[in-house]
Amino acid sequence: PHLRRQAALLEVPLGIRLSRPLSQLPPCGAFERLRACLESGFRLSSLRDLLLDGSLPWREPGLGPALVTLGSEQRVVKNPPGSDRWERALRAARSPQAEALRAYYRRLSSALRRIAEAADFRRLKEELTAFSKGPVIRAEAAADDKMGALDLALDKMAAQMRRAADRRQTGVGRAGKIAAV
Repeated sequence: PHLRRQAALLEVPLGIRLSRPLSQLPPCGAFERLRACLESGFRLSSLRDLLLDGSLPWREPGLGPALVTLGSEQRVVKNPPGSDRWERALRAARSPQAEALRAYYRRLSSALRRIAEAADFRRLKEELTAFSKGPVIRAEAAADDKMGALDLALDKMAAQMRRAADRRQTGVGRAGKIAAV
């Protein structure tokens, strides 16, 4: 009980320490959704799962749902190999934001491919930063065993996220103003 109370006060995700696999945490599941999207050839269902994921900080949050809606209206269920049904649907669309959605789809598909093809962590970080809103939080740690190093790195990341959240909160004496990030 004491550990849970302390973790709640510090806003540390205790689920990691309670034998919950990392792949079940929302940000880690994004890589699984990204892979599914690429492997399916940008099938509507996998693209919908990726774009409507609330745990991802999208740079242009309104365009994702609009792209999914347009894909549903145009019946872009899947992309057969060798053709891009999304491009055809976006060219045929008559909505006022069709051109913006077409540009967004192109950026999205090329960014997902670059993320999947990243050769090392530095390149992956660059691609994720360009793809999402805000900086990518990362932490490094060393310990005698892998789990100890993971625990230290997660603690560092949690501290970084807490500090970032504290900077965004309204401060005492500055009612209504948000602190600069």
